[in-house]
Amino acid sequence: MVHCFNNICYRGKNQVRIAWGITGSGHLLLETFETMKDIVKLGKHTVSIFLSKAGEEVARMYGILSDLRKLANGPLPLRFVRDLEQGASSPTCGKFNLKAFPVLFVGPATANTVAKIKVGIADTLVTNTVAMAVKGGVRVIILPSDYVPGPITTTLPVTVKTTEKSTCQDAAGKFTCNPCQAVDECPTHAISIIDGKPFVDLTKCIGCQRCVKCCKGQIFEFGKKITIRIRQVDAENSRALEKLEGIKLIGHPREFEKWLMSQD
Repeated sequence: MVHCFNNICYRGKNQVRIAWGITGSGHLLLETFETMKDIVKLGKHTVSIFLSKAGEEVARMYGILSDLRKLANGPLPLRFVRDLEQGASSPTCGKFNLKAFPVLFVGPATANTVAKIKVGIADTLVTNTVAMAVKGGVRVIILPSDYVPGPITTTLPVTVKTTEKSTCQDAAGKFTCNPCQAVDECPTHAISIIDGKPFVDLTKCIGCQRCVKCCKGQIFEFGKKITIRIRQVDAENSRALEKLEGIKLIGHPREFEKWLMSQD
């Protein structure tokens, strides 16, 4: 049966209509994407995506932007909402006052997004959805990228291996391939050679990994793991959200999946 309210239509009696807000954090992005894929595969719930400008850039870098479009199965016209198409006022956020969604999941949420929510700033699509959701009595669950101070392991998009010599040269100083095949293979012209070394412009990268696959010197890599430290101030801002009305914090995307299952 199809149910409609406030010009929003959905199927199923016990279906949960999930609004998923994505910000510009690469940390836990791929893990969150895999979690939401598993939720959609259940065939019971719908997911509508609200993408900030930075979130769209980072999703593109990690090669999942087109996959996000395919994943979104929420009610039209709220299936895939982009900050770039909303204008300064983000009028679509008003649907949260009308309870078009029972839950808003923001994950991963950057330290910048968390800090804004903490002090009540709503100047992006995602921070605006949080403000409107709380005002409308919608459950808000946030996955901060900077939750506990200290070291964490995170995953990078495409990077170039660095050495003292040009990474495009062998031990004898000869170029391994000239011209650079990766430059020719990149569909968005994100790769250039500067002073004999490859450079990846991540603002143009779509995460297709063609450079990784074609480079004979294997100097490009995707998914490199590095250790970074969470700043104390960012962790404190995240913890402060727990004191705000209508907001629940989680430390991993699978916790959202468990929460969702508890609602059945």
